[in-house]
Amino acid sequence: MEPIQEPSHGDRSQSRGLGFLLSFRGACLLALMVAVVESSWIAHEKTIALTPSRAEVWQLAFGYLILFTILLALLWMKRSWAHPGTPQAILTTAAALWVIPYHLGWSGVGVGLVVGGVVAAWGFRMLPRWARRFSGAWILLLILVWQRGWLSTDAGPTLPPAEGVHLPNVVVVVIDTLRADHLGCYGHHPEGYEVSPQMDALAARGTLFENALAQAPWTRPSTASLFSSLYPASHRIVTPYDPLGAEIPTIATMLSERGYRTAAFSANPQVSPSFGFHHGFQHFWSSTSDLAGHSAGGRLVRRWSQKLGFSEKPAQGHRGVADSTADDVNAAVAAWSNTADSDAPTFLYVHYLDPHDPYTAPQDLLGMTPGPAVDEHPLYASQELPPYPLEGSSLVDLDADSMRELQRRYDTEIRFVDDRLGAMLRDLEERGLYGEGDWLILTSDHGEEFHEHEQWQHGRSLFEEMVHVPLLVVGPDAPSGLRLPEPAGLIDVLPTIAAVTGGKPDFPIHGRNLFAPSDGNREEGVLTHRPREKHPIWGLRTATRKLIWVMDDARRVELAYDLQADPLEQSPLPEPADQAWMDLRRRLAVLVETSGDLGREDAQEIVLDEEMARKLGQLGYIDGESEDDAPDQTED
Repeated sequence: MEPIQEPSHGDRSQSRGLGFLLSFRGACLLALMVAVVESSWIAHEKTIALTPSRAEVWQLAFGYLILFTILLALLWMKRSWAHPGTPQAILTTAAALWVIPYHLGWSGVGVGLVVGGVVAAWGFRMLPRWARRFSGAWILLLILVWQRGWLSTDAGPTLPPAEGVHLPNVVVVVIDTLRADHLGCYGHHPEGYEVSPQMDALAARGTLFENALAQAPWTRPSTASLFSSLYPASHRIVTPYDPLGAEIPTIATMLSERGYRTAAFSANPQVSPSFGFHHGFQHFWSSTSDLAGHSAGGRLVRRWSQKLGFSEKPAQGHRGVADSTADDVNAAVAAWSNTADSDAPTFLYVHYLDPHDPYTAPQDLLGMTPGPAVDEHPLYASQELPPYPLEGSSLVDLDADSMRELQRRYDTEIRFVDDRLGAMLRDLEERGLYGEGDWLILTSDHGEEFHEHEQWQHGRSLFEEMVHVPLLVVGPDAPSGLRLPEPAGLIDVLPTIAAVTGGKPDFPIHGRNLFAPSDGNREEGVLTHRPREKHPIWGLRTATRKLIWVMDDARRVELAYDLQADPLEQSPLPEPADQAWMDLRRRLAVLVETSGDLGREDAQEIVLDEEMARKLGQLGYIDGESEDDAPDQTED
């Protein structure tokens, strides 16, 4: 019998090299598997676009491959292993135990440890070699599926339109933080420059509503009213943690049922899948649609790079959200429209953010020499600040030169987004997604205060600078050049779209078709509401009168304005008592009591992750909260 020869050093090196190569191949497959599963899961949790692109998934997989290769190399530094598949088994199990807690909470750690321990102690010897190498990935997949069900979105299939029915394309554009009185078509003609030539041209082509009102003075409840045709008291978005309930019908869900392909593009994280605005959309892009940033790997890299000093944690005082300019939105629209079928009816929602502070347009198109820099930090204040005219509501004023420059910069933002709006519409026309027989509705979610009532920015009042928004409608049945003075609201957008795409909605709403004969209700005024837990405000506006109730604990402060004599709302009337004002008070009291009658069940508050809390803090909607110090809420 020949003696058994020990393997030479070279043979052992070759064996280890081959084993590492085989494990590297497994790491490649593991990285791809984790990227696919995790991207589907993140989309299922509604924190990114509903359909992650292949490029995003491959990018995420490449990032995981780098991390896994580093870990694999560290494992192979050990001289010998009892089984050549052990490093791969350790790697896959580690990947599962690492990713699970991030997406399922720390309760998932216990599940992962138990399953991983059983597999490590018993299952590795029983499973085939190929299954052992990917055991951690199977653990990850099985636990995700077991905990929440298969990874899918709830946009639902698009139903085909009825045979022989022509459905027009519908484009809704919301320009965030856009005051009506800063557009040329609403009378803003500053000396030396033109602010809104594209929107002015749209007004000439279609119908302009002179007295359109947002139903709320901050983005999420206001846009929810536009989407659902419900007053804020009914859709119940009151705090920064309230989403739009999945059970509430919207323009997108209605049009999906009517055979439309639906897509949304939002630069404001307030209007994103994270807060429930994705329902009914087959595609939803937002400024938070960063797959890698929401992944466990992205979060790990971000935190360790901060700890090691490679990147600094953004200061809370930093303003603005990355990847949210009109150019970013247009690029996303163009990328989607490259794959869109122009023969199918399309509903497209586009939400620009540019006029929002900070007032720093990427490109100054006014042709004016900028004035001295204005420090905007004194303008920022907590959303819990008491509203005007309550005690403690006044903020610091600016000198006349700084005020002029600040408003010029605001106009620069408007001019920039106006230019990009024109570019986007021309591109849609070239692609057959918007044309002569289609409908375009342009509006805003709220305005902006420039200390007219001793406050800045938005969210704290219901004065005209805050709730008077542009509303332009261009379409085959919208008279060109018509200007309508009757009060209108964002709640009227849904029933108007319903009327031109197949008839009245089959669910209860508060709005009315903008072009339907008046039923007399609007002569009694349009309701606006500041939905806040602390200091809610109610307002009712007719063509010539306005009543505002500011709630201060159990006390009610009333402000009454004659808009014909006092359009800037500087001199509230001292308790007017004629019949018209008594009727207005009675009507507002009824609306305060009944505006929540169409409310659905309260949606559970959401938990903001660190990145979303930071973005909302940068926009001024929450005051420096992160996932560690936000109130304890139940995840939706």
